[in-house]
Amino acid sequence: MHMKSEPAELLPAGYELDWPTWRSLNRLRVGVGRSKNNLKKWGMLQDISTKCECGMEQNMEHLLNCQSCPFSCTKEDLLYANPNAIGVARFWSRVI
Repeated sequence: MHMKSEPAELLPAGYELDWPTWRSLNRLRVGVGRSKNNLKKWGMLQDISTKCECGMEQNMEHLLNCQSCPFSCTKEDLLYANPNAIGVARFWSRVI
């Protein structure tokens, strides 16, 4: 006899956000996105420099606390999709 059960899959926090912000939030969560550092590694960046507009090396970790962004967040903030994480994700949504 088969017992029917509901799927246990739950969507991560922030799933209701607009697509560009949701995509950016998830790229920040996993640390893989179109930062200058990654673009250079993937052979997609023609510029020699991987520096951010703020002058620091632009990698995924840097984007969480970049001076150019009016928000900053932690990796834990990203998991909960709190206002700081959403602000960071929204700010970088056109970049990464």
